[in-house]
Amino acid sequence: EYIINAELFKKEGNYSIIISSVDKARTKAYSDIKNAKVNFVVDETAPVITASGMEKNGRYQTESQTVTIIPTDDGGKLSTLRVEVRDRNGNLKETPLDLEGAELEKALEQNESKLIFQLTEGVCQNVDIICTDKAGNSYCSKETFHNITVSPSSLVIFWADIFLRACVFIGSIVITGGIIVMIIKKRKS
Repeated sequence: EYIINAELFKKEGNYSIIISSVDKARTKAYSDIKNAKVNFVVDETAPVITASGMEKNGRYQTESQTVTIIPTDDGGKLSTLRVEVRDRNGNLKETPLDLEGAELEKALEQNESKLIFQLTEGVCQNVDIICTDKAGNSYCSKETFHNITVSPSSLVIFWADIFLRACVFIGSIVITGGIIVMIIKKRKS
């Protein structure tokens, strides 16, 4: 029976334990020589997702937007990755990626650690990326990729931008107010 102090494994990383024993005849035996391997990983860090091709409040004038994500996990290996696209009311619209285990590993290996999906046409879509590693740590993009509009129509792209809508509304009020002031001044003279 071997007792190993847990304090030795506080830091994250890969650990290999080699056990040596001495019997009564003073013969030494090492576990690695007998291929009795004890390897494990201490992982307390959540995966990280890097995405390109979409951003919060993004406006894309196209029928579908190509998005590339690169999931990484410094502490261990990835277990699951799911991309959910929801409408402005939070209803699930589609799931362009839903991979786990060997399927996820194979997809990452074949695509140089990148995953690509198409964000289809829609107004004010919310994209959530959920990724877990084999230690159970998880990443969720939360509100990182929300309020995204994809449409080939320039009018839809324009109207989906709240700032531009506000500018048009304020501009209309200013112009209307200016016209009213001019009409009142003209009548007084």
